[in-house]
Amino acid sequence: ADAATLAELFEPVFAKGGAKATDVVSIHVYGTPKEIISAGAQAREFMRSAGIGDKKLWLTEFGWNTSNITEQVQKNNMLKLQALNQQQGAFQKMFYCRLIDGGKTMTGNPDKHGILREDLSPKPIKSAF
Repeated sequence: ADAATLAELFEPVFAKGGAKATDVVSIHVYGTPKEIISAGAQAREFMRSAGIGDKKLWLTEFGWNTSNITEQVQKNNMLKLQALNQQQGAFQKMFYCRLIDGGKTMTGNPDKHGILREDLSPKPIKSAF
């Protein structure tokens, strides 16, 4: 989500005093590690402008679908995201989107975002946790 989208979503909440009741802001982002960190930076900038820059920012959904990339790229993306986040401190917590492969994505593709395959065997990304 970009800063404009965040403002649009939070404006009605903040208009009713919601900023005072905010403990954590969470965002869901899919993309490259750099895109995810960039979205975190944009969210933090919005939070500062809304007067809640000192609150926690959590990445509560992200991941990479191995029906589109290799399992090794999935792992490498995770390691890169962790390194970037450690350097830049974008997120205080990160929650990966899916434990086990299965089902279909919203676009109808096989959902293979999991850390484990459908047979419960681990993908290489498991070692990044």
